[in-house]
Amino acid sequence: MLKENQSRKENNTSKRLKSGECYRNVTPEDLTSVEGTNFHEAQEKLRLTLIDDQLGEDPRKLWEEYHGGKFDVNLKKPMICPVCKLIFTSSNLRERWKYFIQHLRNHKYENFSCECAHVHELNFRSHIEEMHWEWTNCELCPNSKLMDTATLKGHNRRVHGNSKDNELVCPHCGKHFSKRQKAFFGRHVKNHLVDNFNCDCPIKFSNRRQKAQHVKLVHKENYIGCEKCSFVTTSQQALEEHLKKHDPSMRQICDICGFVSNSSEKYAIQSHKAIHHDPVLHPCSLCDGKFNSKQLKIHMKSHQESVCMECGLKVKNLRSHMNNVHTPDHLKKHKCSYCTKGFNDVGKLQQHIFSVHTKERPYKCRFGCDLGYNDTSNRNAHEKKKHGKLFSTKRSNTNHVPEH
Repeated sequence: MLKENQSRKENNTSKRLKSGECYRNVTPEDLTSVEGTNFHEAQEKLRLTLIDDQLGEDPRKLWEEYHGGKFDVNLKKPMICPVCKLIFTSSNLRERWKYFIQHLRNHKYENFSCECAHVHELNFRSHIEEMHWEWTNCELCPNSKLMDTATLKGHNRRVHGNSKDNELVCPHCGKHFSKRQKAFFGRHVKNHLVDNFNCDCPIKFSNRRQKAQHVKLVHKENYIGCEKCSFVTTSQQALEEHLKKHDPSMRQICDICGFVSNSSEKYAIQSHKAIHHDPVLHPCSLCDGKFNSKQLKIHMKSHQESVCMECGLKVKNLRSHMNNVHTPDHLKKHKCSYCTKGFNDVGKLQQHIFSVHTKERPYKCRFGCDLGYNDTSNRNAHEKKKHGKLFSTKRSNTNHVPEH
């Protein structure tokens, strides 16, 4: 019973991977790059070990032992499952290795004989990883998942830095950053410099960006700025290039839908077309969605998680999390004129004012109800529930410029 439930669980995982088409059946052409008999002998050893429920070693260690190579070496070899004859083909090499090893481990989960007492079937997989494969958690991240030795080593290098020699320390507050967080570190130090600058001018700044622009233009030398926004530079050429963004005659227009870009650069329209007008769809290797090439790159970020070094939470958008959760209200871009709350998004500020202070309900039901709401999401939820659909009107294509 224990193995049946575990097998059912892993079969579901296989279905999810299949929907992403990150592997296919092996063909003779796939083996043309393999020289000699060592590869085939190693594959046969791996196959026999994976199907033998008395041999319980982690398949990643088995692959490295039989094929004689570590991570970077293994990426150059064809990743073929010796049990079901599937070859993994994801274009991202690291993703390919990740899914391939997970696939091999799924075989071992199904063929694992455990004589340990009191192992609940729902915890069988975790039991194998922790007790038999000796996986461990990260000691620095609360509620972190179990990781094998190689994965934990990579996690420590990416998130925490290999050692103190690899750490960047803020000279103002003592906060630590890994070398891979060099960009965050630079921005963090610059924020301190702006916050700590003692400006005697009788100006009340609404946000840090305004103060930074003022300090550079008024109190520093060799800076020039845009009169229409907060852009500041030391190069006249860079300023002239920037000013094109504010010149309507220089803006790029999409010849397919009429979309007008705020940028004067041709790449802006090229990027727009790649996102909105590329009809060739590719499947996501992690879910059932299909997207064109540009959309797929953006979509894949929704499957990635980062660990916040402030609170230890796993989040999909670390920058947004830091700005919204760990930035003090007085340093946020938009301030409430009624209280001390701050927001990074002007829409959130508007919603806060309507909900807490003015009690306005400006978003009326578009089907004619007398009901009003403080934001569009609540209005839309009402329309779906009460009227069965969102209100929509047919628009003429004449002189219509799409908004993206």
